[in-house]
Amino acid sequence: MQMQPSALRFAVLFAALVAFLAFEPLDAAAKANPVEGSWRGNGRAVAKDGKSYKVRCKLRVHRTGAKNFHMSGKCTSTKGTSAAAANLKQVNSRSFRGRANGLSNTGDGSISVSVNGKRMSLNVRGAKGRLSVRLRKQGR
Repeated sequence: MQMQPSALRFAVLFAALVAFLAFEPLDAAAKANPVEGSWRGNGRAVAKDGKSYKVRCKLRVHRTGAKNFHMSGKCTSTKGTSAAAANLKQVNSRSFRGRANGLSNTGDGSISVSVNGKRMSLNVRGAKGRLSVRLRKQGR
């Protein structure tokens, strides 16, 4: 039994559509970046005067462009709670750099982030001090 050309064309298009739909979720998951998501962790801040204090941060990172990300959240220490924000640019598969503001009262400064699986190392050097925090990814 031989198929009509239009029926054959329909069968090929249908098979291609099914294959595309089956693999699209995998493709979308592959596009997710390891830095995206919710993070929580502890670290240490050092003020310009040399005084050091413990810090606890809760941060969220989301994509804003092909290699650009925005980080926001809060950091808490004995000096109080501060809103945190940073704009990051991806340097390579695990490294990000950018500008930060308000991370544990460090003031405006440079930020570097390194991600390894569900662990993040975050370092900030600002006008009012420096901050180093180790975080773990929350959820999946």
